[in-house]
Amino acid sequence: MNRRVPCILEAAVNVISRYGVRRTTMADIAAEAGISRQTLYASFANKDELLVAVIKKLTENKLEAVDNAWSSLEAVEDKLDAFFAVCVTPYFDQLRAMPDSGDLIEGFNAEGKAEIKKAEDRKTAALTSMFLPYSDELQKSGTTAEALAGLVVSAATSFIFTARDHRHLETLLNSLKLAALCQLGIKPGQS
Repeated sequence: MNRRVPCILEAAVNVISRYGVRRTTMADIAAEAGISRQTLYASFANKDELLVAVIKKLTENKLEAVDNAWSSLEAVEDKLDAFFAVCVTPYFDQLRAMPDSGDLIEGFNAEGKAEIKKAEDRKTAALTSMFLPYSDELQKSGTTAEALAGLVVSAATSFIFTARDHRHLETLLNSLKLAALCQLGIKPGQS
């Protein structure tokens, strides 16, 4: 990776946060990064390619933060709370704070949507690994660790768009956590 890329990605996030994906130009990003447009184009052929790189970087950061949080936690309940705190709540706030943030969260174009799908698959894989020790309990209720993980990721992601406010988001996430714990055969406060 070219040494300028992290700076360019940070600049892209900053500019997109101010103007939204649609109104952001490569010139805006170059100016924010303190480089020429030619230098920017040497790293990224177009805004679509840059957006995919931003989504990849944000995903990497999220998953690293989840891994770090999980390393100090034992209870599934606490790990779910940490997952929501890293992968859901910040994006709920972002959606309300920046213009056209849905474009960044949902993917602006086909390439962005494909990268978002990869991110969801990676989050599902992380939760699946956490749920695997409960496979026997899950099988009794006719589901799998991967299916439950997929449900948690899909539902939590939808809450970003449907929650009315922080309190409502917290209520929805807590209900989702309790439902997941129930499927795993864990009583809250027990894991």
